[in-house]
Amino acid sequence: MARLRAPGGCPWDREQTFDTIKPFLLEETYEVMAAIDARDWGELADELGDLLLQVVFFSQMAAEAGHFTIEEPIDAINAKLIRRHPHVFGEETADTGSQVLKRWAEIKAEEKKKKGGMTLNLGINIIEINLATRSDDAWVFDIGAMIHTCKSLQMQKRVRQFARDEVDIRVGNGAKVAALAIIRS
Repeated sequence: MARLRAPGGCPWDREQTFDTIKPFLLEETYEVMAAIDARDWGELADELGDLLLQVVFFSQMAAEAGHFTIEEPIDAINAKLIRRHPHVFGEETADTGSQVLKRWAEIKAEEKKKKGGMTLNLGINIIEINLATRSDDAWVFDIGAMIHTCKSLQMQKRVRQFARDEVDIRVGNGAKVAALAIIRS
């Protein structure tokens, strides 16, 4: 990627910015999801490569601007996986996937608190995409996290309304009371 963006490299690659490349990140994500849905493992491998290219592209632009290098996102995800799996790398225990998800959400919330909350202003469409792709169990946990990471009360209201509209579709009667409690909290 460094060679493609260097003088004498590819004119198109050199012209790109964070904003011009951003739509490709979402496009590649959808293509990965489509390959998974089709159970086309060869296509999935190809699409994961395209998705990884986006990480490489963004990291190269960040390195050129002096923000960070590719090593930093790699180190960050390694540290995050260790931090968010205390039942594997620490002294805690988790016997079920639900216990893992609950603890993951708690750790994530603690991390956001330490950082002073979400620094990005997530649009409702990104929140909807995230929630629409989650399993029903994860969806209930994610609603609470999404609501509490919104920067503005207006965005919180929009997420709560989306969740109220979606809860009848996504959550069975047994979990509906818990989900609605999270939405209202």
